[in-house]
Formats: sequence, structure tokens, C-alpha cells
Amino acid sequence: MIEVLIWFVTFFSLFIGIFWLQVTFLKEPERKNYIYPSISLIVPCWNVGCGVWKTLHSIANLDYPKDKLQIIAVNHGSTDNTESLIQKFISSYPSLNITLVQKARAPNHMKAHAFNEGLKYVTSEYVGCVDADTIVMKDSLKEMMYLFEPNIGAVISIIKVNQPRTFYEKLQQIEYVFSSYIRLLMSKINTLQTTHGALSVYRKSFFDKYGGFDENNLTEDFEVGMRMRYHGYKVILASNSFTYTFVPNSFKWFWKQRVRWYRGFIHNTIKYKSMAFNKNYGTLGWFQLPLNIFSLIIVLMMFSLMVYNLSDKVFIWVSKIFSLGLEYFNGWQIPNIYHSLLNVNLILYFPIVVSLLACLLIYIFAYKRINEPWKFPLVILIYFTIYPVFRSAQWVHSIYEELSKTKKKW
Repeated sequence: MIEVLIWFVTFFSLFIGIFWLQVTFLKEPERKNYIYPSISLIVPCWNVGCGVWKTLHSIANLDYPKDKLQIIAVNHGSTDNTESLIQKFISSYPSLNITLVQKARAPNHMKAHAFNEGLKYVTSEYVGCVDADTIVMKDSLKEMMYLFEPNIGAVISIIKVNQPRTFYEKLQQIEYVFSSYIRLLMSKINTLQTTHGALSVYRKSFFDKYGGFDENNLTEDFEVGMRMRYHGYKVILASNSFTYTFVPNSFKWFWKQRVRWYRGFIHNTIKYKSMAFNKNYGTLGWFQLPLNIFSLIIVLMMFSLMVYNLSDKVFIWVSKIFSLGLEYFNGWQIPNIYHSLLNVNLILYFPIVVSLLACLLIYIFAYKRINEPWKFPLVILIYFTIYPVFRSAQWVHSIYEELSKTKKKW
């Protein structure tokens, strides 16, 4: 049974991999003359005193006409020195159009509440969201703005991990390279359906017509991207716009963030389920959304089968120990490499190796296009071999919390 499932998953993975490799060679939008419409950048802030200065400083140094740029910092009930640092920043840059907005924060309030409060002060045609743990590159904004056309509702940037040091940061650095590359490919075939907090720019008129961020949503940025697609707008990625973000540096923080992301994916996929298998949404409806759902089903099936087989082997091993006692270990030897190779199930491992090689090829393209050097070889090995199991467990945890209606926490 497991051999059949693995061969099926391998065939499916290779088919999808070949498809994305073909998309790789599609042309990207040609660069046009830069345009500089007015834009307001909202920075939601909650106890981010350690990083908000760097974020605001990077915005102040954007290569963008200062008379077209409005900065709105929303202090979302911070209890640290966030407010005083923002005030100090405003004093240090008197020539910039900077507004400090105070927003009380209830226990159940999330980032969406702060962003929506900032929307009330927007005076521009376009509005962007910049997380307070993000550093925007000097030309990142202008590389986004020239891409806007009448049917485009949002443009997002490429996210990179800022100075990864710990194991978890290095692991996410690899993950971010791959996810940014996949988003670039999705943008090419018009199936991109998510925005993010690092730096995404929206049409202000969309929020005027359809409301701001969903304040009861764990992933308000993913929801607004889905809502834009639902109402006929495009979401695209600016392939030469780069932003750097700080990521979880501990197991607890990393796990909590991923569970929140995956819960948001599940919730919003169900919320906009009418788009899946719907030809009115083009490639997004008949290919990308079904692919997202089917991929999740495969992940859960593989994880369940792995847990079952592992449990079965442990049960047999424990049963032998109980029945034979210490005699079970008599004559037991560590298997050598020769005997291990003879016992390898080629039917089982051949498709797994082929899938890993296909993934590696895609990663080579990803690193080259995202302009990221190859680093951390041991972490890369773990990412390809152990991390998929770890990520599957996060999905299981997310599904459990969503089904059990666990309280939503940021």
C-alpha cells in the first residue's frame, strides 16, 4: 500500500514540478518608466521598540519622491518604548510627512485593527502595509509602483530573512527563498492569491469599496488577497523589489507562527471555497486552488501513513522485548553499510530520490532568480529530509485547532 501511494505522490510531484519548470522560462513583465503616484505606508506597531526605528529609517531612505510619500505609524496599545521611539523618529525627520496614530488594543485585537485605524488617515491613491520588523530596500517601492495597471489590486515584494543566525532562522531562510520563487511563478500565470505584511501595496479604492482588513482573521493579508481575486482583481509580485524581515528564532515562536499561518489558510480557503474548480476565475480557479487543496490532502495522507507504519514497527519491537526479554538483544549487531544497502527497498526509495532531485533542481532555479547565495548545507539537507515531517505535524496541529475552534491568538 505504501509503495503504491509513494509512487502516486511521486508522479504527481514530478508532473507539478515539470509544470513549474516550464513556467520558469516564461517572460516577466517588461520594465516601464517609473511612475510615482502618491502612496501612504501604514506601519502597525505593538511592542516593537527594538525594531521600529530600523523599519521607519528604511522607509525614510526609500528612493521615492518625499512629497508623494506619507508614513502612518499606528501605536497599537504598546506597553514598551515604541511610542517614544516613534516620536523621536518624527522629530529627527521634520521634512517627512509622518503621522502617529494611537489605537487602543483589546486582548483579542490583532494587526488588522491597527491597519484599519491607519486607513482612516490615508490621503493617497495607494496604501501599503509594512510590518514593524521589516527593512525595505532603497528601490523596493518604485520597483512595485510601475507595475500597477487598472485590473491590478495589489503588488507584493520578495521577502528575505534578515541576517539568519540560529538554526530556525536559517531553516526559514531556505523556506523564504522557495516560497518567493513559487510566488513569482504564480504571478507569471496569474494565480497569485496572497499578499503579505513585509511590504504589500494596495489600491486604496479597493478598501473604500470592500472594507479594510478582516479583523477576525488570523491571516488578514492572505484573506485580503483572496478577497481581491474574488472580486476580479489581480495580485502580482514585483520581482526586483526586496524586503528583509526578522523571523522566529526559537522552536516555540516558529511553531506558533506556522500554526497561525496554516489555520488562516484553512479558514480562508473554506471562506472562498466557491472559487475552487470555478472556470470564472481562470487558472486560479481550475488549477491553483484545487492544487492547494489536493497538496494538503496528500501531506495529511503521507503523514498519517508514516505515523501508522512507525507505530506498527514500535509495537512489534516492544512486543518482542516483552516476550523474549533480554534474549532479544543477544547477538544483536549494528548493521554495516553493505547489509544496509542490500536491504534497501528500491521500489520504495527510488521515487523518493527522484522527487528529492526534482525539488533540488527547482531550488537551484530559486536561489539563482532570488539572487541568494547557497549557504548552510547541513540545514538544506535537514530541510529536504526531516523538515517535511515537521511541517506535516504543524499542519495536523493547525487542523486540530481549527476544528476544535481554539481561540484565535496573534
